[in-house]
Amino acid sequence: MHYGGLPALSEVDLTVRAGERVALLGPSGAGKSTLLRLLCGLVRPSAGEVWVGGDRIDGASPRRLRRARSRLGVVFQSGDLPGSLRVVHNVEAGLLGTWSLPRALASLLRSRPGPRVEEVLDSVALTGLARQRTDALSGGQLQRVAVARVLLRAPPLILADEPVSSVDPELARVVLGALVAAGGDETTTIVSLHNPELARRYCDRAIGIGEGRVRFDRPVADLTDADLDRLYGAAPAGDEAGLRR
Repeated sequence: MHYGGLPALSEVDLTVRAGERVALLGPSGAGKSTLLRLLCGLVRPSAGEVWVGGDRIDGASPRRLRRARSRLGVVFQSGDLPGSLRVVHNVEAGLLGTWSLPRALASLLRSRPGPRVEEVLDSVALTGLARQRTDALSGGQLQRVAVARVLLRAPPLILADEPVSSVDPELARVVLGALVAAGGDETTTIVSLHNPELARRYCDRAIGIGEGRVRFDRPVADLTDADLDRLYGAAPAGDEAGLRR
């Protein structure tokens, strides 16, 4: 995978099994976001193949790409949420692909969120904000709205790009706990993180990416400080005193 002639990912050969909870670790610019964008078909590889749920999506037709994406829930680092909509409508937007047009339009007129929307907002510590305009939220709240949208949909595969980069450590644990619990053991979760301790706590497997290459791929129980030192060259960004072991 290249951007402007420069390699973003190289010689990446990975298979993720159904139900796995995978953390992508590595410094900023290592290639984690590019890998997630490849998996949801937003960019095409310069070489090689990308398969999601039995569908090859690199170079796929629009119809086949839509089918593959129908099984995905994606949390982008930027949030990617229309600010003019209220929180409830942004959360329900995760279901638009499964609703008829009349039902989708009716959802925009609904004055109160349904119980399931309230449940997912509660799970990411956004209780009482369903009727708030999205453009009035903080960066951390926007991230949590994006997570709530994915939780409402409960897809079989969740891709999350730094979903807790703008929240404090306590909220990070709440949000990641809700994210990896979505759908139970049947849901596959791939999440990029800067904090290795969060990976140890909430994921089964850690993949370290540095300079566009896979530096390690192992169970989180086998992740060592030596692995992290080689990957980051220093204390990982966002790591806090007492979190590493």
